[in-house]
Amino acid sequence: MPTSVTVTADLGRSPRQILDLLTDQAFVEERTAVNTTLAGRLHRHVVTDDEVIIETSAQMPGHWLPGRVRAAAQVLPTITRRERWERATGSGTTSFDIRGVHASAEAQMSLTALPGGARMTQTVTLTVSVPLVATLIERALAGQVANALRAELPLYDSIPDGPGEPDRQGIG
Repeated sequence: MPTSVTVTADLGRSPRQILDLLTDQAFVEERTAVNTTLAGRLHRHVVTDDEVIIETSAQMPGHWLPGRVRAAAQVLPTITRRERWERATGSGTTSFDIRGVHASAEAQMSLTALPGGARMTQTVTLTVSVPLVATLIERALAGQVANALRAELPLYDSIPDGPGEPDRQGIG
């Protein structure tokens, strides 16, 4: 039975401003680096008029797995995260390919305008196909994935506005 977790944050930038940040490779590299929960590397950053695609990968920290699963693992799993944001709608999807524990995850993402900013919502559904311990692994990973996503959120509000960009407290 898959396990889902939702991470929601109210940010001080408009959806357009957040999407503009995601088009900036330097920002995406910093977002990847600042996430000490899951230190990864940026592999791909593609920006078109319609979408932003971001691909990162990282080795999963051992403490993310339940002890008995970690003890049975020959190597620590790797996670490849592929985000696809639609620029027109402020929505998107993420897939997490988790190699080494027969697990995967899919996420739905959205940016909703609020007075003075936006709400970012990411709902991640994890599926593990390991008999007898699947639910145990899914629950452990769900909490860790949520923590990793939360670790990135403060960066969206910490970057100063660029020249000619509307004040970050405004919607625009």
